[in-house]
Amino acid sequence: MRKLITVFGASGNQGGGVVRALVDDPGFELRAVSRDPNSDKAAWLRKLGVDVVQADYNDPESLERALNGAYGCFVVTDTEWDSDDPLQQELIHGQNVADACKKQGVQHVVFSELLHVKKAIGISARHCDAKGHISDYMKQIGLNKTGIIIPFYFENLLTTMIPRKTGDNTFALGIPFGDKPMPGISAEDIGLVVGSFFRDSAAWGGKSLGVAGDIMLVKDYAKVLSNNLGPKKFFDGQVTVQQVRDLQPYWPAAVDLANMYEFMMRASLPYSKDRTLKLCPAVRSFDQWVADNRDKLDAAFN
Repeated sequence: MRKLITVFGASGNQGGGVVRALVDDPGFELRAVSRDPNSDKAAWLRKLGVDVVQADYNDPESLERALNGAYGCFVVTDTEWDSDDPLQQELIHGQNVADACKKQGVQHVVFSELLHVKKAIGISARHCDAKGHISDYMKQIGLNKTGIIIPFYFENLLTTMIPRKTGDNTFALGIPFGDKPMPGISAEDIGLVVGSFFRDSAAWGGKSLGVAGDIMLVKDYAKVLSNNLGPKKFFDGQVTVQQVRDLQPYWPAAVDLANMYEFMMRASLPYSKDRTLKLCPAVRSFDQWVADNRDKLDAAFN
């Protein structure tokens, strides 16, 4: 009998990857959750043969309907930086979906989580702390949860972390990670790992995995880009955490992201490339991802 998996955030990077990873697996049936089932992204999901239902994290009854009959679900929560209290709002959303999972008897929840920052070093990164509290709440109410701890997305280099052009064919990576190796993964590959969790619920229930397709110094990420995108040359721009904090007047998340980077440079991190590849050998290294996206990257860095 096919197991029904409800996928929250199915039109986004992580949830969309989960859909792609499981849609052709005969062992699973998918139900995608969308706030707007009439959107173009919802139409794309239907073309894949996925059932699309409407639900909203602010509406507990809609969450229960979306989870009715589900064996498992994938949960990802967003931080809405323009809200009055981003941490509290995200925490309420996570608790609502956790309560709905409990009421509907969902047997396996995979949650896209981050680590507590304020508990660890005394300064808040609200997007991390909210997910840490949600993870704790899921455990507290007795859900069988697997945590997938997400690192830097390779795709961020095309959006929020696009390298800064410093001259003819020279680009600086503005990632404040100091001299510590930085974990990263393609957002597209996260779904492959989540699929592996659902295929072996007995082994992964109650556990967490910090996933990584690569763990390298920022200068080594730059070297991979240079090797693949010549004659363009990339280098570590040596951006500091304080420089990120100083963006706060222009970017509501600046202090939170700076605090996250400070935490990641100071803390012992749980990310493991070896464990990720042992579970899911198809997860790509940064070099493989760059090679797969060479044309897109080349066009973006001009």
